[in-house]
Amino acid sequence: MGVNTKGRRKLEYNGKMYYWNVQEDAEDYGRINLSISTNSNLG
Repeated sequence: MGVNTKGRRKLEYNGKMYYWNVQEDAEDYGRINLSISTNSNLG
C-alpha cells in the first residue's frame, strides 16, 4: 500500500525514506499530532 505524500515532509534516515506531518487535533482540545509513515515493507 502506498503513502500519500501530499502535504508531508520527507526525511531520509539510514537509507530509508520517511514522510511526516504535524497537525492540530480539533477534537482533542487542540493537541498536536505527529504522523510518520514509510513506503517500505516492515517484514
